[in-house]
Amino acid sequence: MNARTNLHQPARVAPTTRSAFTLVEMLVVISIIGILSALSIAAITSVIPRAKTAALRAEVQSLAEGIERYQSKYGDYPPDFMNWSIVERHYRKIFPDIAASELQLLYRMCDDELDTSTDQMTGTHPYDPTAMDRAEALIWALGGYSSDPQYPFTGVGGPLALIPGATDTTNPALYHYNIDRQNGMVDLDVQKLSLRKLDDSAGVTVANRITTTDDLSLVDPFPVYRAREDSAPYVYFDSRTYDGFVLVGGTQVMNGYSSTVEGDADHVRPVLSDSVNPNAATGGYGSYSNAVNAFLFMNDRSFQVLSPGLDGRFGIVVDANGGDGITDGSDDAPAYWQYPSGTLVIANPSATTPSGLKSNTVTRYNITTSYSSTTVDTFEKDNLASFSQSTFDNDLPSQ
Repeated sequence: MNARTNLHQPARVAPTTRSAFTLVEMLVVISIIGILSALSIAAITSVIPRAKTAALRAEVQSLAEGIERYQSKYGDYPPDFMNWSIVERHYRKIFPDIAASELQLLYRMCDDELDTSTDQMTGTHPYDPTAMDRAEALIWALGGYSSDPQYPFTGVGGPLALIPGATDTTNPALYHYNIDRQNGMVDLDVQKLSLRKLDDSAGVTVANRITTTDDLSLVDPFPVYRAREDSAPYVYFDSRTYDGFVLVGGTQVMNGYSSTVEGDADHVRPVLSDSVNPNAATGGYGSYSNAVNAFLFMNDRSFQVLSPGLDGRFGIVVDANGGDGITDGSDDAPAYWQYPSGTLVIANPSATTPSGLKSNTVTRYNITTSYSSTTVDTFEKDNLASFSQSTFDNDLPSQ
């Protein structure tokens, strides 16, 4: 019985075992991994620049909010130091009790004489609008003033500190930057300030004090603020002097900011809008200032904060030839970008209409004719501003 039953039971089959993938399966897996890796690399490549741009935009907005807090506190926007009359009027307004010595000291720091020159303390020297430039003016205002209403610059917590042992409070060479400033409008990262480190072993002296490293020829206590060390700094323009100028040899030199970044010249001016100024001169402009006012500036009643973007450069174009051979109008006529169109405006006094000021060699920030520098058209596009939504190229209107 049991034996018959066993005869009808199915035979046992040994389990099948696999020791490895087949070649086809391996190729499929490798292909999938390759596809996923390519997708991941592409995603990361696009995400990283966007994240960096977002960080720059956040910092620009933080600086702009600091300027607005300044205006709320003092009832006036800070000057960009293009015009001394505006600077002096501003500080007399916001500090009615300011000591005359404070303004005298600030003027000496902003004249055309080196602070350490033997001639600095003798006579009166002309005001130099580049001594406190558009990048330095931003940090001068946002870093905070002293609570002492008579001595907002040199009082406790102000932007200037007298070096230990000095007694002459009128000599600008005896002051350095105060890293313990108070009442700041924004939380500044000290590591991003262009400050020269002291030699701790030498003690604090005229030759060994906290000064700036952003100027090649000047030694002053006015630092700039950079996103990174090899970048141009953030720049501030005050609407009262967007079209400001000084006369140099009888020629108008218009407001702007210039520096040298890793050996390369770098320039920026206040940005124009695409809107024609209804109050502009007609039938000929007569001067650079009149010509540039053919269009309204962006934020024409407040200010502009500008960032050089991810490449750390504002650009080369600063006048009609841009340093690179553009010959629209007069060779030294100042040049301005328009936002958001990316058009280049040449402030040529001989033009008779707003459209006659627009360069025909540039569209949407792109150079359409030859320059001696092939990289000139790559600089302006990734700039950011307090009025932009993103980078200038990302904000271009749809075609």
